[in-house]
Amino acid sequence: MTKTTMIRGRGEWARLRSNIYGFLVLLYAQEPGLELLRRLREPGFLKTFQEGSGFHLDENFLIKPEEELLQDLRLEYTRLFLGPDQHISPHESVHRQGEGLLWGKSTGEVKRFIESSGLEYPLDWEGIPDHISVEFEFMQNLTRYEADAWERKDQVDAKRSQELQKKFIQEHLIQWVPVFADMVMREARLDFYRDMAELMKAYITFEADRCRTVTEN
Repeated sequence: MTKTTMIRGRGEWARLRSNIYGFLVLLYAQEPGLELLRRLREPGFLKTFQEGSGFHLDENFLIKPEEELLQDLRLEYTRLFLGPDQHISPHESVHRQGEGLLWGKSTGEVKRFIESSGLEYPLDWEGIPDHISVEFEFMQNLTRYEADAWERKDQVDAKRSQELQKKFIQEHLIQWVPVFADMVMREARLDFYRDMAELMKAYITFEADRCRTVTEN
């Protein structure tokens, strides 16, 4: 394998990871919309998850009328993550040991981490910085930045992005996303959110295992 081919492969892999994180943003940022649903129904998109994982969506999910399916998913999203009754908070500080509340210590740490990376929040963002969708969006941007750097053959920027990814995954995502996923799997009534949580947990665990060595190569 030539060096050019190796760099191209790294760029393609970073781009794929960016797409996966982008999907996770869609999944948790707000009530499901047509963008999420139509992306899920793209055969090429589903193939990304199916290969090597055994993951598949129920056939009824793929053929159910859009409006009916969206209504079911929106009700489940609200029940799981918004309330008004007891729900599963999608914020890191709630699930970190020793915190257990909104705007805990890790909230400020996430905010400072993102700001120090040079990537900024959207101007219209008014939520809490350690919401799961914000953390996934940060990783989406970092992996996109890495992919762009590989395409420019800028190994310095690519490696810098990898180091930031590694640090953020180890210090934040792996510390709470698997716990959050377990709670969703227990409480979900629809197979869709149970399956998505299982897939998310497996992916973040894979990412954590992978990033221990990727920057050493």
